[in-house]
Amino acid sequence: MYELESKIELLKNFVAGKSVLIVGNSESIFGLGLGDKIDSFDVVVRMNLGRVKKPFQQGTRTDVLFTSVPKLSESDIVSWFDPKWVVWATSKRDRVPEFRNINDRLIYHPMSYWEELYETQAPSRPSTGLIAINFFSNHCACASVSYIGFDFFETDTFYHKKRFGLLRKKLKTPRPHDGDSEKKFISDLEYRGKLFRLS
Repeated sequence: MYELESKIELLKNFVAGKSVLIVGNSESIFGLGLGDKIDSFDVVVRMNLGRVKKPFQQGTRTDVLFTSVPKLSESDIVSWFDPKWVVWATSKRDRVPEFRNINDRLIYHPMSYWEELYETQAPSRPSTGLIAINFFSNHCACASVSYIGFDFFETDTFYHKKRFGLLRKKLKTPRPHDGDSEKKFISDLEYRGKLFRLS
C-alpha cells in the first residue's frame, strides 16, 4: 500500500511544468464544442465513469484517470480511457478493484492529502473531482491547472443518463458531497490564481 501511495511522486514529475486540464462529468460540458481545446492541453484528466462519448464536446484524450468507483473494471479503464496513470482517489482502500494488468500505472492518492481536504468539506466527503483539482493545484508544480465540466451538482452527472449507456437510471441515493462548499473551495483557488476555468 505504501508503495502505491509513494508512486504519487512519479505523477508529480509527469505533470511538472505542464498545462493540466481536469474534465468534469456534469451535463454542462455538452453544448460548448470545446473538444479540440480540451485536447490542446499537455495533460488531460478524467474521472470515474466519464468516458468520452462525444469527442466534439469532450475531447478524446485521457492521460490521467482519477477514480473512486469499485465497479469500474480494469478492462473498462483500458478500453474506455487507456490512461498513462490511474489514481485511486478515495480514502476507502478496501474498495479498490483488482488491477493486475495495470498495476504499474496504479497510484493511491495520499491519505494525508485526502484528510486535509476532508477538513475543508466535513461532514461531507470531497468529490473525486475536487480531490483531483486539489491535488494538481496544491500539490504539484504544473505550469497551469484548468477545469471544465463542473457546475457543483446544478445539473446531473452525464453518465447517470440512460442515453449514454453507462448507467441504467439515475442514482436514488443522496449525494455525499456539498456543492456549495466545493464551489467555495474552487473559487478560492481561482482567486489566488492557482486554477482557471476553461470557457
